[in-house]
Amino acid sequence: MKLSVLIPVFNGEDYIAHCLDTLISQDILMDDYEIVIMNDGSTDNTGNIILEYKKKYPNIKYYSENNVGVYVVRNRLIKLAKGDYIYFIDADDYIANNSLGTLLNCMIENNVELLGFQSSGTTLIKRFEWKRNEETLESPELISGKEFLVRRRNLNHEIWWYFVKRSFLINQNITFDNDRFNADVLFTLKLLWSTKKMIFLPIVFHKYYQSPKSISRNKDIDKRNLLIDNRLVMINKYSRFINEIEVRNKEDKILISNLLFRRDVFTFSAIINMIKTNRSASSINDAIASLKEVGAYPLNHLTGKEYNTLFLRFLCSIINKQRFLNVLLPIRNKVFKGVIK
Repeated sequence: MKLSVLIPVFNGEDYIAHCLDTLISQDILMDDYEIVIMNDGSTDNTGNIILEYKKKYPNIKYYSENNVGVYVVRNRLIKLAKGDYIYFIDADDYIANNSLGTLLNCMIENNVELLGFQSSGTTLIKRFEWKRNEETLESPELISGKEFLVRRRNLNHEIWWYFVKRSFLINQNITFDNDRFNADVLFTLKLLWSTKKMIFLPIVFHKYYQSPKSISRNKDIDKRNLLIDNRLVMINKYSRFINEIEVRNKEDKILISNLLFRRDVFTFSAIINMIKTNRSASSINDAIASLKEVGAYPLNHLTGKEYNTLFLRFLCSIINKQRFLNVLLPIRNKVFKGVIK
């Protein structure tokens, strides 16, 4: 078995069929890859839809869990995988037609541990073709994961933009933390930190569906607070990982600078969202105290054109002065007008 495509799913009846349709329309023999799906306690028609596909396509493997959480499911899917290479995809996302074989062959021919590619967001659910670039495919640049981190200041931490060699994943003992959300951030970071040989193809092979039902867009206050709490846990782990890295040369300094920038982006977002959800001053101060412990506050690394607008500099100046922030919290809706919606 060459490739295992791993899919966790919960209440995905609106999307799973389209995801599977794109995974079946591929330039790879059915015997060479498996589609391993784990249904994590869906209460809709997801399970029945998958079973219908399983009847038609022998390379689809189906398992069930009882709402254990997406990252527990991902770890179990890794153990179930039999392919030499692994690809993670979400049930509401999809892959370009006739692309899996191309990506897999590129990985095998160049003997790399990780192969990345471009992804783009969409609000549409429809098939798409990827744009072939022979020069890119035939002569890809081989780099290390650390080199990639140096080049990617705005790193995407999601897991659906790369293939990874299963033996490498197992040998490095890299797994997902059992967090509710955001565990892919540290997973991807650890992978790239350990990867000695990888390729990145600047071609869009994947689409992620921007669902209005996703928790990141959900307006329910409890779900938004849950997302914030998990984001704070992730920032803490991310910071501890950075703090343990030993800087040996100039390139490492650039890499660390990039990671600190990305960490501060997460922290900025978390604090703004705490303000948006009208958390109490004591709750925000407790969160800031925990961020201080790992060096994630104040925000000292939000530099560059992305954060050089007058408005964002103003926001950062308020957030970085905790006493000033506490004074302004009671009138937050006026002070943060334009950020709070």
